[in-house]
Amino acid sequence: LDLYGNAIRGSIPNSARSMINLVTIQLANNRFTGTIPEYINLYSNLVTLDLSLNDFTGAIPESIGSLVYLESLNLNENHLLGSIPTSVGNMSQLEQLILDYNKLSGTIPDSLGSSVNLEQLYLKDNSLNGTIPASIGSLLNLRVLRLERNSLTGKLPSELGEIKSL
Repeated sequence: LDLYGNAIRGSIPNSARSMINLVTIQLANNRFTGTIPEYINLYSNLVTLDLSLNDFTGAIPESIGSLVYLESLNLNENHLLGSIPTSVGNMSQLEQLILDYNKLSGTIPDSLGSSVNLEQLYLKDNSLNGTIPASIGSLLNLRVLRLERNSLTGKLPSELGEIKSL
């Protein structure tokens, strides 16, 4: 399903829950509002989910972590609140996680280090706090790490030095 770059408004309708065989959901650059549906986990074959450049609000559902085949998750430039779900660590195929330009808070989940295929991690321009978890050093395929303009504190973990691709 690719509806990129239109002027579609409103929330994702409940009837969309029946499209369970989707591999790609590309709704970026529209005017979608409302929250990301809790039933997002029904799309168990999903490889790409791009809801960026919209007006989604609320939290990222914890159920998103059950999308174990997901390779790309792009939720940037919305109005998402709350913390990054710890369930993102269940997404072992994830290569790209783009959550920048939102209003996310809390700490970067330690479980993110379990997403060992991650190549790009964009968390910039949020309100994240705490320290950078040492588990990020387990992401040996990481090529891009963008954490600027948050409220992170503490020392830079020495484990980041293990990532030769940065």
